[in-house]
Amino acid sequence: MHGVQCSRLKEMKKARKFAIALSLLIFIAACSAPAPAATNTAIAPAPVTEAPAASATPAPEASPSPTPGLQLEIVEWYRWVDPPEFDGDVETLNVEFLVRNPYDFPVQVFDSHIRLVNNAGEIVLRTGDVFLNVAEDIGWGIILPGETVAGEFYALPGFGENAIPEWETLELAFDIEEVAPVTYTSDLDVNLGNFVHREDNSFQAQGSVTNVSDQPLRLIFMRAIIRDSSGQFVGFGIAGVKGDFVDGSLVPIQPGESLDFTLPAYLNPELAEESLQIEVSAIGMIAK
Repeated sequence: MHGVQCSRLKEMKKARKFAIALSLLIFIAACSAPAPAATNTAIAPAPVTEAPAASATPAPEASPSPTPGLQLEIVEWYRWVDPPEFDGDVETLNVEFLVRNPYDFPVQVFDSHIRLVNNAGEIVLRTGDVFLNVAEDIGWGIILPGETVAGEFYALPGFGENAIPEWETLELAFDIEEVAPVTYTSDLDVNLGNFVHREDNSFQAQGSVTNVSDQPLRLIFMRAIIRDSSGQFVGFGIAGVKGDFVDGSLVPIQPGESLDFTLPAYLNPELAEESLQIEVSAIGMIAK
């Protein structure tokens, strides 16, 4: 019975966690996709570098395979534990992290691997089930030069009734390659309100975005890096908007046009919503 409950919980949490990305596929005029109890961090925070402004870039020309030796920099991470939802279930470990592209060219990530290491240098958990917030499902999937993006993984350790093992070090490895981005603009004006803690243990903020470029856009997506009152990174959110469908065709977002959106985030519910600080970046993908 315990195994059945763990399996069910794993599937529920996976669906809930990844809804933050899948929501980008189902919005029309605005999209949203509406996780909880100890904190710890071991890596000193580094400044978050926003995506550099650009008006347009060439069409993609991907390399044939990942480039050996290229790696992203770990900037910061944050962990918290989600208590069991059903009798007999184990705790769920949640780890949010920030990684930075240190190169002067965009990169695409093909695979991610995580290891948790204890004081004795022993690997207590390893996984390749990692979510990186690069909006791959909508055709972006890259990290710009100097850009910092968020990611996460969670784990049901599978140790029966035992607690999540102690660990001190987070090790990340990526298979990445140099790539040119799709045409895009960062000439966007984003206004985002404060996060509100909802009954389903998610946080949600309302906002609006204006296309201040001179290009029509096929879609706009916003990414938020969220910090607590001390400046500690605690999580992230993502949202997107498209124009309306008229007679079966998508109408581009015109210069000067504004659209509303809802930005969800899955955070430790013990966080105080009034203390959350938000860093938002936005990218508009130019209509062809």
